[in-house]
Amino acid sequence: MSTMPTFAAASKALAGIGRRFSDRGWVLGTSGNFSAVVSQKPLTLAITPSGAHKGQLTGREFLRIDGSGRMTSAPSTGARAHALR
Repeated sequence: MSTMPTFAAASKALAGIGRRFSDRGWVLGTSGNFSAVVSQKPLTLAITPSGAHKGQLTGREFLRIDGSGRMTSAPSTGARAHALR
């Protein structure tokens, strides 16, 4: 049985992926988003906020989103963030 990553571990891993994808030209600056399932029950996601540059992610920018699309924690960088609609 596989275990889910912690929110911090998922955010850090996604930040690294974002930098590598950006370095390879596979993602363009602030377009799109990166996300990961952190928990299935209750559903919790780590997701990049709107406008985040994928090549400059550190892991602190990620939002914690619940199964209803509500933001349950904001990025620690103070970046402006919006919940999913």
